[in-house]
Amino acid sequence: MRSFPRGASSSKTHSPLGDVCGAISSTNAGVARFLPFTLSASAAAVGDLFMSLIHTCQSCYANSFEYLIELQRHAIEVAANPAAWIPWNYRDTLAHAPPVAL
Repeated sequence: MRSFPRGASSSKTHSPLGDVCGAISSTNAGVARFLPFTLSASAAAVGDLFMSLIHTCQSCYANSFEYLIELQRHAIEVAANPAAWIPWNYRDTLAHAPPVAL
C-alpha cells in the first residue's frame, strides 16, 4: 500500500487550498522536528510571526520579500502607524511616504 505525506492525497486533482495546506503542514513538520534542539520559546514566537506575515503576503498577492524590506526601511513610520503598513495596503502607504536614504 502506498503512503502519502501529511497533507497530500492520492487524488489526481489538486486544489490551490490543498496545495497551500500541504505546504504549510510540511513546513510546520520540518520546524517542529528541530524546535526542541535549536529554538527557544521566544525564537519560535518570532518564527511564527514571520511565517504569518509571509503567508498573509502570499494570500493578498504581495511580494513578501519586498514587504519585509520596506518594513525595515520605514521602521519609524511602521511603529507610528502599524495599520497603514499591513500587507494588503502597504503599497498605497509607500506611494505617499517620503523617500528613505539607503
